Amino acid sequence: MNYYAYRMMIRTHEENVILKCRRLFQQFAVDMYVKVETERLAFIRFNQAKLRSEDYIHLRDAIHSDGDVQNIGRLTILPSS
Repeated sequence: MNYYAYRMMIRTHEENVILKCRRLFQQFAVDMYVKVETERLAFIRFNQAKLRSEDYIHLRDAIHSDGDVQNIGRLTILPSS
């Protein structure tokens, strides 16, 4: 993400070709955003054991108090940010 932010940064004394190509720049920005978000979600999906799932006590209590566990899909815990 930082690399793509660096590539899109406007600099006063340098010429950035990417910023001058209007439609191509929009497509580049969307593609890079999707790439970064896909990597972020893949990290969350494959590192569920490393996340601090024991801190989500209220979520665990809600699952246990509802009683109907058949309607719950696969548990995926997302970080707060």
